[in-house]
Amino acid sequence: MAKKDDAPKWNRRDILAVAVLITLWGLFFWRYLTPDELDRVAFPLGDFTYHFYPYRTFAFSELRAGRLPQWMPCTFSGYPFVAEPQAAVFYPPTLLNFLILLAAGVARFPLRALEMEAMLHVLLASLMTYIFLRTEVRRRLAALLGAVVFAYGGYLTSYPPLQLAILESATWLPLALLGTKRGMESGRWGWGLVAVAGLTLSILAGHPQTAVLSFYAALAYALYLAWRMRIPWRTALARILIVCALVGGLCAVQLLPTIEYTRLSTRADIAFDESGTGFPPQDVVQFLVTGLVSHWQPLYVGILPLVLVWLALVAQRRRDTLFWLGLAIVALVLAFGKHVLGFEIAYLLWPAYSLFRGQERHAFLVGFALSVLAAYGADVLLAALTRRQRVWALAAGEGGQ
Repeated sequence: MAKKDDAPKWNRRDILAVAVLITLWGLFFWRYLTPDELDRVAFPLGDFTYHFYPYRTFAFSELRAGRLPQWMPCTFSGYPFVAEPQAAVFYPPTLLNFLILLAAGVARFPLRALEMEAMLHVLLASLMTYIFLRTEVRRRLAALLGAVVFAYGGYLTSYPPLQLAILESATWLPLALLGTKRGMESGRWGWGLVAVAGLTLSILAGHPQTAVLSFYAALAYALYLAWRMRIPWRTALARILIVCALVGGLCAVQLLPTIEYTRLSTRADIAFDESGTGFPPQDVVQFLVTGLVSHWQPLYVGILPLVLVWLALVAQRRRDTLFWLGLAIVALVLAFGKHVLGFEIAYLLWPAYSLFRGQERHAFLVGFALSVLAAYGADVLLAALTRRQRVWALAAGEGGQ
C-alpha cells in the first residue's frame, strides 16, 4: 500500500528563497548579463567556443534547413554527428533554445545563446537542489544554504561551464534524487517519473561519464532508502527496474547510435593507466584553499560549509547523514583514480567504468554530498539546542581552553 505523500508544503518563504537564488545568480553572472558592452565579458576561448559552439551551430543550421543533423561532412571526411553524445541533438533544453531562435527569425546560432544556456543551467542546478533539500531539512534557510554551496562551490564554478555537456548532465542529479526519494517514500509512480525525467535529461545532455555517476548515485540512494524503510526487496527491485526501463526507452534514440559509435571508437578499450587518471593526493587541500595545486579547484567547498558538515556529523540528528558521508568518501576515493587504492575495484567490476578517463570528475558527487551535509548542519545550527547538545558544546568549549 502506498504511503501518504507528506511532501513539504510551499508558501511565500519558498518563493522568497527562489527569488534569492535568482538574485544570487544574476549577481554571480552580472558581467555576462549586463547590457553595457564595455562591462560585458564573454566565456574564455577553449572547448566552449571551439568544440561546443561549432556543434550547436551545425545542428541549428541543419534543423533550420529542415534536416536532422545526422552526418557532419566537414570533420574527418565525414562524422556521425547524431551518434556523438556531446552534440546533444535530442536534449530538450537545447531544442528549446533552437526553437526560440527559429521563432525569432535568427539565421545563425549566436555564441550568446550558448552562454545563456550554460548560465541558466547553473540557475537550474541551484533551484532543483533547493527543492530536493526542502524534503531533507526542516528549515528553508538551511535548504537555501545547501543549494548555494552546490551551485556556487568549487565544482560547478570551475571547468563544467566551459565543458558544457558536463554542466548540463550534472544539473539534473537533484531532480533524479528528488524523484527517487519521494517515490520510495510514497510509492507513487508520479514521483518515479520525476526520477525518470532527471536521469533521462542527464543522459541526453551529452556527457556519458557524468550521467553514469548520476545513475550510480540515484541507484545507491534507492537501495539505501529501500533498506532504511524496510521495503520488500522484490518491490524495490521492481521499482528500480521499471525506472531503468523507462529511462532506457526514452534515451534509446541517443543511446543506440552512441553505443554503436563507442564500440567502433578508441573508447571501446581504454587501458587502466589511462582510465585511472585523477587527482594527485595533494589536491585534497582544495577543500580549504584555492590556487595552490591547480588552475581549477573542483573540490573546493569552503571553511563555513565544512564546519556545518562537521556539525551535522557530530549532531547525528538525521538518519541519512551516514549515507551522504559514505557517498562523499567513496566518490573522493574514486576521484583520485589509480593514485589511491579503490579505483581498481570500480574499473574491474562496475559497468562503464572502463570506458572513461578523468576520474577527478567524481568531485561532482563529492560536492553534492557535502552540500547536503552542510544543509543538515545548518538545520541543526538554526534549531534550538537540546540539553545533550548544550552539554556537548560546553565540553567542546572547555576542551578548547
